[in-house]
Amino acid sequence: GSTWRMPTRTECEELIGYCTWTWSTQGDINGYMVTGNNGNHIFLPGAGTIYGTNTNFEGDGYYLTSTPELEEWDGYYMCSMHLSGTLFRILYYEKSYGSSVRPVTE
Repeated sequence: GSTWRMPTRTECEELIGYCTWTWSTQGDINGYMVTGNNGNHIFLPGAGTIYGTNTNFEGDGYYLTSTPELEEWDGYYMCSMHLSGTLFRILYYEKSYGSSVRPVTE
């Protein structure tokens, strides 16, 4: 609600390309501290995904974007930001696996 929204693929690519990524712990949650050139930062937990009642890929981050999938994929995939070790990338991931949401605001 209000001014909150899902980040776009382009915004996630900017995070990947222009920020410093550090594996860290906040409380008892492991994840990535993402720091911009201006010193602002966000923490993205390595929550993995969920399929049914099973968690998968714990320690990795899969974050949804608002960017729609390619039309020819017929609703099967979602555009996500994938974080794993020192690999940060954009990929299209199966919708049947639940991913994390990290909304942004202006």
